Amino acid sequence: MILDSGIQGIIDQSQSELPRNQNDLHAAAPSRMNEEAFVTRLAELLHRYGTPSHELEEILQTCADALDLNASFFSTPTAIFISFPESTENRTVLRRVSPGEIDLEKLVAVDRIVSRFLAEDISIREATDKLEMLDSKRSAFPNWLYVVSFAIASGSVVSFFQGGIKEILATSLIGLLVGSLELVARWNPDFGRAYCAIASVTASFLAVAASACVPGLSSGIVTLGSLIVLVPGLTITMAVSELARQQLASGTSRFMGAILQFLILGFGVALGRNVGIQLFGPVAVQPTSADLVTFWVCLLIAPFSFAVLFRTRKKDVFLVFVTCLVGFGCGRFGAFLLGSQLGPALGSFSVAVFSNLMSRLLKQPAALTMVPGLMFLVPGSIGFLSFQALVEQETVAGIQSAFDVLFVASALVSGLLMANVFVRPRLWAK
Repeated sequence: MILDSGIQGIIDQSQSELPRNQNDLHAAAPSRMNEEAFVTRLAELLHRYGTPSHELEEILQTCADALDLNASFFSTPTAIFISFPESTENRTVLRRVSPGEIDLEKLVAVDRIVSRFLAEDISIREATDKLEMLDSKRSAFPNWLYVVSFAIASGSVVSFFQGGIKEILATSLIGLLVGSLELVARWNPDFGRAYCAIASVTASFLAVAASACVPGLSSGIVTLGSLIVLVPGLTITMAVSELARQQLASGTSRFMGAILQFLILGFGVALGRNVGIQLFGPVAVQPTSADLVTFWVCLLIAPFSFAVLFRTRKKDVFLVFVTCLVGFGCGRFGAFLLGSQLGPALGSFSVAVFSNLMSRLLKQPAALTMVPGLMFLVPGSIGFLSFQALVEQETVAGIQSAFDVLFVASALVSGLLMANVFVRPRLWAK
């Protein structure tokens, strides 16, 4: 009995030294709410500014490791999951998000904020405050310049589709209207959901009307050029890139979103074109290609419009210009050597190598130059023509074009992956 009493006393004493319940155990752990809030807000902003899922998760993991914060991340185009298993609540954060538009100026700013924080130049509170201020900051370019750049980009690419001066001018005017509609879509969410359909109907109808008024004008080229900024060629390439990096959920979601946008654009073009033909009748088309001088003028001004559309910093516009020319030149050379399907791989390889080198040299994200540089290479126009052929019941041509889209996107991604082997990309926040 004495022995039993002694043992019981030891047990009671040991139990009294332990936390009385699970809440006491969590209370004993240090609070990491500031770190968790910082990482969560960083994830939201990176997603909003157009960061791919694989890169977003790598950035967040780098920051979590530097903070000695145990966290796991899962990103899709519409949701971000962040798990903090060692937090006081053992919580998992869910943030519902919409696919963000690429904003290169703010991506660079985020890079600098995080780099300063990891270098211990600013506290975590200051870093969080700077992220909040950045989110409310306006773009360096005014809205009117964005609309004008939309029109310039639309008109410039027409020369690459064998369009002449008439097609360039008509496309620029319609592109000006389509760009203005996008501003309305930003202010009105309901209009924004129908923006692609409204823009495609309007552009195709006006293209037919213009071809009826201007002899020899190609309504097909004008329609394609007017909508080229909306064609999700870059989205297809990003989706294939995510799939290649085993980001299966995000890549599949992004790919299906691009397919749906192609379908909406195809429906709108078919509707607007048929209404236009009913009103104005079929028009004979005899397009004339632009002369060499016009082609080079369009080639030289297109990169500046892409810099504005992707909201690049003003001082980086020239660097974007050089990258676009590198991508275009190497892409054309690759097409000459390897054919139109394999050639883009050389273009994307050159753009990625150049972007990684500039990123290491200038201490900035590689996306700053890589994203605009790929615009001359992405298979957006092929995908648009594929769905247009399917709508016009040219099934064989449509399926062949769809295969070309996937093949070209795969070639682009292969070039990017090989470039990262030859010139390793800079760690995003280092």
